[in-house]
Amino acid sequence: MQSSGSGTSRETVAAIIVAILVVAGILWVQSNGNNDGGEEVVAESAPPSLDAPATLDPAIRTDTLPNGLRYYIRSNDHPEERAELRLVVKAGAVLEDEDQHGLAHAVEHMAFRGTTRFPGRAIDEYLQSVGMRLGEDLNAFTGYDETTYDLTIPTDRRVLIDSGLTILADWAHAVTFDSSEVVAERGVILAEWRLRTNGGTDPAVRRQASLDALLYAGTRYPERPPIGVPQLIQAAEPAPLKAGKVENYKFALPNVDHVFLPGHRIMVQVQSTLFPLYDRNPQTYVENIMYAKPGDYKKTTQSIWFGGANASAVVLPVVP
Repeated sequence: MQSSGSGTSRETVAAIIVAILVVAGILWVQSNGNNDGGEEVVAESAPPSLDAPATLDPAIRTDTLPNGLRYYIRSNDHPEERAELRLVVKAGAVLEDEDQHGLAHAVEHMAFRGTTRFPGRAIDEYLQSVGMRLGEDLNAFTGYDETTYDLTIPTDRRVLIDSGLTILADWAHAVTFDSSEVVAERGVILAEWRLRTNGGTDPAVRRQASLDALLYAGTRYPERPPIGVPQLIQAAEPAPLKAGKVENYKFALPNVDHVFLPGHRIMVQVQSTLFPLYDRNPQTYVENIMYAKPGDYKKTTQSIWFGGANASAVVLPVVP
């Protein structure tokens, strides 16, 4: 009985397998029969064009202020009650001249050494007083093509949001560059250089420099490490411009600044706050431009040299 039962079971299983194969064969024949050419049809899509502009997330709100500053705002639910603010300046180490190696990085450091509305270390002190952590909630970095300032602030109180945007506004156009602070920060920058490069002897740094020279041959990138050259950092001395003296002064147009403001249900609030902070220029010295009076706003004429040895020029990028 057991032997007979076992044999019947195997026959039943075999029959089921054969039936499945037959059905699968019929379906395959029908599928191929619907193709007149007898060949499998594969839908092909055109590859994306590398010249096409990248599409922007529809959740991002973006516009340009009258002074040329571009801003991007996106609402995020996480982390809750926090706004991540970014000021991105499209200027970095690659724009430095031969006698300026490391000064783009030094400018980034000086943003934390005093601004018009936050003298000295007031930015650090204020943010720590509201529970923010230096290095984690407040930081910055200099790259080849951009300098980025990072700031995280709570959003549970309106005054904190306004203060965060005020700090970004000062970083954009109101860093004071106090001479004594420049000298004091020089030691911090040199210490960072020693830490990153092991005093210029780190094999990994040398390998990266060799790789950059190969990958970016014929460009300025291999010659402009953002950390800079210690000899030039040590030699840099702050000095005021002399009145009436012709100076070779280079600056980037306002659209080098971009502000990124992800936050938690504060998009409209942040957008409306940006305008008075980033578009004020009374042309009269006042202690705090946020409290400039109507009479402080005056028409100003700027003199630009032209012709001869002191010719001025506007350099525009050429798009192939």
